[in-house]
Amino acid sequence: MKRMVMILLNVVFFAVYFTILIFVGNRFISLDSNLGIFSVSMFVLLAAVFLAQVTVDKVIEIVTE
Repeated sequence: MKRMVMILLNVVFFAVYFTILIFVGNRFISLDSNLGIFSVSMFVLLAAVFLAQVTVDKVIEIVTE
């Protein structure tokens, strides 16, 4: 049961992650100066979110052992 929940959370998380990544990628292609700044801040946010997800994975691993 715990493993199913873990897999489901990861699938949802990465679906959101890649949706945002594609959205930001489209913004970069448009090369608008304001959107460029927005995109950089979004990539920083994505990096933070990714690190948080990795940390959550490690915590879940420790808890489920």
